[in-house]
Formats: sequence, structure tokens, C-alpha cells
Amino acid sequence: MTSTQGARKANLGVLAGALFALLWVAGTFAQDFGADSSIAYPRPTDEMSAAQEWFSANGSAAETNAALQIVAAIALIIFAGVVANLIRTVRGSGAAASVASTAGAVSAAMLMVGAAAQAGLATDAASEGPTAQALYQLAFWTGGPLHVATLGLAVVAAAVGLANVLPKWLKITGIVVGSLALLAALSGFGQAFVAFTLFGRYLSFVWLLIVGIAAAFKRAPAGAPAGADAAARV
Repeated sequence: MTSTQGARKANLGVLAGALFALLWVAGTFAQDFGADSSIAYPRPTDEMSAAQEWFSANGSAAETNAALQIVAAIALIIFAGVVANLIRTVRGSGAAASVASTAGAVSAAMLMVGAAAQAGLATDAASEGPTAQALYQLAFWTGGPLHVATLGLAVVAAAVGLANVLPKWLKITGIVVGSLALLAALSGFGQAFVAFTLFGRYLSFVWLLIVGIAAAFKRAPAGAPAGADAAARV
């Protein structure tokens, strides 16, 4: 494999972060457009009967969303691995690469578990109250606060690990956005922290889109090693 081919693959790998964000958003839109708008989507604090009613009426939409979330999680795993390699390329070694890959993988795993639980709510198993309650709480916590918090940790690690090649403003926003997302892990301690799941998720998506697209189309100097394109200053 030539240096240019290696760099091109690294660039596409970084773009997987943008793909992850787009797939998650696509799943949400697909669910919203496919669901019966006359039935409000249940909140974690609602009665279980509300969740059972929604998933019973909108099982197909929920399953479509779950499928896209699983594919999004795979894209996140790829992105985390590529970013970890890029950090090692520009820093040699260090904790940032390990944290980025591990946090990214855990975040993807949380998203997959949440998606599977959501799909389970669309089956006959959700007709039983205790089972439905367990699945709904599992879907909320793993696909929500825990997924977002670990995604935030991965963003912070990427921003710190690539600090020498990212513009200062992008490094700082990555640390701030990732830190806000980390606060989603405190959702169990108060309603106010639940908002960080929403803000942390979408702000992380924006950061990933900017970094991924910029790095994917950035050209490295001639003779640069594989992966230098994606690690070049954007």
C-alpha cells in the first residue's frame, strides 16, 4: 500500500465520525416521520402504560430507528479506532489514544444495547409491564445519558490528543463540548442534568462533523506518512 493510499483510507476513517452522527439523526427522523403523531413519545417519568401504547402503535418506526442506530454505532467504532491511530501518529504514545478508542467503543456498545432494548419494546415481550419497564429504562439510560457521556469522553480525548494539529478554537470547543456531554452521566441525580444528554449529543455531533469533513478533505504534504492527511491542521 502506498503512502497516498494509506492516507486516503485514514481520511475516510475520520469521516466515519460524521457518518455516525448523520445515521443517528436519520434514525430519529425516520422514527418521527413513521410514527403516529397523535401519540406523544413517552418520557422516562411517564407511566409505563404510555410507553407500551406508543411502542405498540409505532413498532415499525422504532425498529427502523434501532437498526440505524446500530449501524451508527459501527461507524463510531471505526472512527474511534482511526482517531486513536492518528493520535499515536502525531504524539507517539499516551493516554489520549487509549481513552479515545476505549470511550468510543463503550459509547458505541451503549448505543447498540439501547437500540436493541428499543427494538425489544416493539415486540410482544413489551406487553408485560415489568418487562416493558426494564426494556424502556435500559433503552433510555444506555442509549441516552451513558452513551452521550462516554461519547463526550471520546471527544475530549480526541481534542486533547490532536491538540498539536487542530486549530486552537477546535481543540477548545472539543474539550468544552465533550465536558458538557460528560455531565449527562449525572442525569440520575437531578432533572437538570438530563438536558446535558440533549445538548451534549448534538454539540458532539457538530464537532465530529466539522473535524471529520475538514480532515477527510485535507491534503498532506508530499511524502507525508499514511494518516498524515487526517492529522494535518484543518
